[in-house]
Amino acid sequence: MLSMIHFDFDFVFLGSKITGSSFMDRALEIGLYQQQGLKLINADAQRFPTLRAKILKTMPTIYRSSKICLDISHFTNIDGYTSNRYWNISDSRIYFDTFEEAIEKKNYYLKHPEKLEPIRKRALEVAKLHEYTERFLEMFKAVY
Repeated sequence: MLSMIHFDFDFVFLGSKITGSSFMDRALEIGLYQQQGLKLINADAQRFPTLRAKILKTMPTIYRSSKICLDISHFTNIDGYTSNRYWNISDSRIYFDTFEEAIEKKNYYLKHPEKLEPIRKRALEVAKLHEYTERFLEMFKAVY
């Protein structure tokens, strides 16, 4: 069964590489990350709905068992926007401002995995405070 598999990617991204007009910059950046060892996992929902569903179901396992997970949103130009990866990638939070800085940090942490453990533990504790029920309740309170 796919959900029982342990994944061990060094550097992974789950998501699409859409090349439409407003997404081209992101697609190009993902391509640059792929040149630096990024494993891109995705399946077109229209063409491969069963595979896409398996990937989404397995997403937490992939994130939890991989060393470094990239969170790169479609809408980087919208202040305060984040994809659901912010909540789904609960094991580590290391921020960067540039592609070069991201690669530098990725390489550093892959060479020093012991430095990731305290970050993983802290992020996991924070993630426990942010379950979907709690998040939806907070959103509804803000709207009403």
